[in-house]
Amino acid sequence: SENLLRLSIDEYSTGLGILEDMDNEIIKLKTAYKKKKYLNERFYWQEIDRKNAELRQVSAKKYEAKMKSVTYFTKSIEYLDQIQHVEIRNEPRFLNFQSKLYQVYVSSQYDLQNFKPCLPILERYIAISDANAKDIWAYKYMASCYGYM
Repeated sequence: SENLLRLSIDEYSTGLGILEDMDNEIIKLKTAYKKKKYLNERFYWQEIDRKNAELRQVSAKKYEAKMKSVTYFTKSIEYLDQIQHVEIRNEPRFLNFQSKLYQVYVSSQYDLQNFKPCLPILERYIAISDANAKDIWAYKYMASCYGYM
């Protein structure tokens, strides 16, 4: 069970690392766009086309990174589900890790507009503790997902 928990934490860390790298890369792209001079744009529509192309590039990077990170978060959840030891499952560090993992998973899936897989994870998240049952964040996402369904 300890080994499965370590594997789960490793997968979670890898997924978060991918998201952090994406954030840093997007910041670099946006600063590069701001520094660059666009002297060959003579018409207003050229500026609009360029800005739309920049937005598409940023959106593609976000989408790719979130897809990669969701696979790692899914593996992490699978490892957590395999843990059978009751003492480990009742530890506060396990419950906190599980809550954080579910939050990141749901927010990533929601950003990708994969609403259906969010619902069972949100229900699990609410069942973890009383603090999670009072969390407005979970109910906001759950209402949105059910609204889509």
